[in-house]
Amino acid sequence: MLEIVPKIQVEQKTKKQQEYKLMGTMLLKPGMKLFSWNIRTETLKEVEVAKDKNYDYLAQKTSRNGRVNYTPNCIYIQAINRKNAVKKFNKKIQNLIARQLKKIKK
Repeated sequence: MLEIVPKIQVEQKTKKQQEYKLMGTMLLKPGMKLFSWNIRTETLKEVEVAKDKNYDYLAQKTSRNGRVNYTPNCIYIQAINRKNAVKKFNKKIQNLIARQLKKIKK
């Protein structure tokens, strides 16, 4: 007997797979952690980075790649700890506000 249920599940998986796309790249410095600031809820969270390690036989090098799930309405920044992340976010937000004010005045 053939079951129809697995075919439906495969179609759903392919639809989900098409939703994944590259939003951007960032070079994570050694010793730094990645933090996200949600604009709507005003919460700061440390982001988990899924690390992959690959070996290129032709170049004889190992490469380390990391992936992060993107959440909308978040600003991402790297910092040593939570305290420095808050300082960097405040500075970044002040710079964004200053740019907007300059655009309005012109």
